Amino acid sequence: MPLRRKLKVPSADTDFILTGISCHLKDYRLVYNMNKKLGFDFKKLKDFVIYKQEDELKYSFYYYLDPDRQKEYFFVSNHHPESKLIKELKQTDYFLVIKGEADNKNIITMIGKIGKIPGVLAAFRADHKKIRDFPLFIQDLELQMIE
Repeated sequence: MPLRRKLKVPSADTDFILTGISCHLKDYRLVYNMNKKLGFDFKKLKDFVIYKQEDELKYSFYYYLDPDRQKEYFFVSNHHPESKLIKELKQTDYFLVIKGEADNKNIITMIGKIGKIPGVLAAFRADHKKIRDFPLFIQDLELQMIE
């Protein structure tokens, strides 16, 4: 009898927080305003790439490391003409993924500041447990950072 092996994808760590942002601003304009309001220093990196069949889908990607709080911030667009990055949140324009232990009060304050940026319609904390491919998304983010 042949031996069967299953590939197990690790579950998303609880130290990842997914924040959704809906707005009419371009990614660079929103990131500029977030840098000013939150004191961040996002840097534009090579586009976040997802391969779907034979197509290469590219999404805008920014990164910020906060050494004082030991947190990493990933800012990713949800838009591509052919597909959304996270289909369960198709009304969301951008995602802010925070890696590191979270203080709920600080997260709520940060989301409130993002929501007050002119042009932002909504900023909210999304439940990543409802997103089927979230562990793969996190894995792809980490692989992107290695490259």
